[in-house]
Amino acid sequence: MRKFNRKTFFITYFSAVALYAIIYFTLNLSSAVNYVVIFAFVLYGFIGNYLIKKSHDKKNKLSKVTVGLLAFILVFGSVMGIIKTTNLPSTEPIVAKAIPVTTYNMRTHFTNAQCKSIVSQGSKLTKFSAWGSLLSGFSAPYLSAGLGIYGMTVDAQMKPFKNAISKKTGVTFKYKYVVPVTVTGGAGQVKDMKVSYEK
Repeated sequence: MRKFNRKTFFITYFSAVALYAIIYFTLNLSSAVNYVVIFAFVLYGFIGNYLIKKSHDKKNKLSKVTVGLLAFILVFGSVMGIIKTTNLPSTEPIVAKAIPVTTYNMRTHFTNAQCKSIVSQGSKLTKFSAWGSLLSGFSAPYLSAGLGIYGMTVDAQMKPFKNAISKKTGVTFKYKYVVPVTVTGGAGQVKDMKVSYEK
């Protein structure tokens, strides 16, 4: 029977360590697997030391200090691997916390005469910023944001008013004005805009 000597121990031990290191850093194995492998390598180190002591004389046997040092290197490297795995970016989806908001159900009606006035004044505007001020004068301070569904120009947002004139009716806008509870002023959003034409 072939003796278990120092050379055999070193070759098998470090080959196993090198192979596991490649597998570990390639596949990013879990900490649980890492703990099992650590135990297996340490156990193998002590078994190897025992077999060498049984099969060799004192001059050739591998000392306990050497085996202990090898075990320490393996454990230290494995622990560093665990730290590496622990610090990897999480792949769990980030769920944004809902921001509490206040929702106002708005209803704004313009008569046919008001629609004519808005179209007449809007046609003379040279700046889009003045359009919001014009609507505010008709008690519709946030309506301009909702009219963005027609476009981002004064002429485009006058479309429902022009339609009302051609239909000889007024126009009613129903929408939700949503604003975060921590925000004051005109920083909300207009949602669910509905337009109807009626006297």
